[in-house]
Amino acid sequence: MLVGGMIAVALLRQPPARILTSWLLAAVIGLSMGQLTWALNYWRFGTLNAGLLLFLVFYVLTGLSQQHLMGKLSSRTLWEFGAIAVVALVVIFSL
Repeated sequence: MLVGGMIAVALLRQPPARILTSWLLAAVIGLSMGQLTWALNYWRFGTLNAGLLLFLVFYVLTGLSQQHLMGKLSSRTLWEFGAIAVVALVVIFSL
């Protein structure tokens, strides 16, 4: 949780005027990663699959947060991240 949040802070770095928003988004990403890790501990899931799933969730949440902070979040961007997530989930669950 802490590592995911700190990496998200580094990736979402913004000018001082928007620092509170970027820290808030990074905290939400860190908490989400912690909750997902906690849930995966109770699920019979391979180590590689769990790691790939965590990376996918981190990638999607961080990417959407970056787009939001830049003011470029649109329905096209949501479709793009959704399509990438679906393809990646198919690959992860087929391993």
